[in-house]
Amino acid sequence: MTVSLNETRNKIDGSALYKQLRAEQPVYFDPQYQMFVVSRYEDVLGVLREATLFSSAKAIMSSYQFEEVVLGVLDEKGHGRLKEVLPMTDPPEHTRVRSMVNLAFSSIRVAKVRKAIEALTQEMVERVLDKGRIEVVEELARPLPVTVIGDLLSLPRERWRDIIRWTVAYSTCAGNMIADREHALRVGHDLAELQNFIVDQLNQRRSAPGDDTLTDLLSARYGDYAPLDEKEILAVAVAFVGAGHETTTVAITNLFKVLAEHPEVVETLRSAPAQDAAIRNFVEEFLRLNPPLNAQPRVATADTEIAGVKIPSGSRLLLVNASANRDERQFGGDAESLCPMRANANRHLTFGGGVHACLGNMLARAELQCVTQAIVNRMDRLQLVQPDIPLSDYGPVIMPWNYCLQRLEVSFSKRA
Repeated sequence: MTVSLNETRNKIDGSALYKQLRAEQPVYFDPQYQMFVVSRYEDVLGVLREATLFSSAKAIMSSYQFEEVVLGVLDEKGHGRLKEVLPMTDPPEHTRVRSMVNLAFSSIRVAKVRKAIEALTQEMVERVLDKGRIEVVEELARPLPVTVIGDLLSLPRERWRDIIRWTVAYSTCAGNMIADREHALRVGHDLAELQNFIVDQLNQRRSAPGDDTLTDLLSARYGDYAPLDEKEILAVAVAFVGAGHETTTVAITNLFKVLAEHPEVVETLRSAPAQDAAIRNFVEEFLRLNPPLNAQPRVATADTEIAGVKIPSGSRLLLVNASANRDERQFGGDAESLCPMRANANRHLTFGGGVHACLGNMLARAELQCVTQAIVNRMDRLQLVQPDIPLSDYGPVIMPWNYCLQRLEVSFSKRA
């Protein structure tokens, strides 16, 4: 390859590299990542659908640097190592837990919190309207999804900053980004605090069940499957808190950037005769071009082949959904362009596919739709305060190859 997947500019905007990969080497071995990189839509989707042949469990980091330090703190201060659940397992073990958890994140549950999402979004937007400026991450993109996930679990709203701190600790382990022993001790204490908080909340639901996702987990039953045990409930609940909002923060930040760079889209949505439907379709198109996670890993469990390339058993793969979402074979010759009314926009792979498709996709969609609606209704003339965004404003989120905006300032005029 003439271009490295690991170059900083490709972590932020890899569209030129992705196009080159799809055309020249849709499956290639990257020596820096020691992974087979898969970039075409058809191939990525094919891998996602073969959950047994391409393992998620083996790909998710099950061990990390200074793990023994973190586990030592959890054994002493918390509830020990968390049981591996959801993306850290494969069928058939995954099937049982996912069947239960789907009930807790059902469309009915999301519909119940939709009005709360709308109200929260309006409240946060109203706070900044008179000053005509917003630092998107701190004033909306971070507090909104963390409050929403907290409401879904009926957690105290005043703990949202703690939830963010716990999330950082959770992702630091998942992404193998612990720097040293001191860092590991801090991560361990944060995770122990999270575990103890969740156990206390679960005990409260056992005494007084509520209309929330934690209560759903405690009472979940599906067919002939055994109910979730104590360790599974704790692990799933921690995953909800630790991973239930971080990617949505990235998506909302990117949404402001895209609409500031494409003011014509705001006008298109504002004048649409069926505005709700137009916003839903735009959000799908936005997600197609701006996935908060650019890629996801898998491990081959047997010798196989993708697009004519031999993949030995045990090989690690990186499925670049950010490239698959721009594949001309799937989305046409204008696949690189933002087309709010694109007919097949919802065919994107931003939320993955197959049995490991993102559990919280409906919740993320609802939040992005509400934020878009608020921008269309209340903000005019969005502009980036700093159009040439410096590289220092980006950083890794969840995985080291996933560079995302950490801050973004936007100016606007208040719309009556």
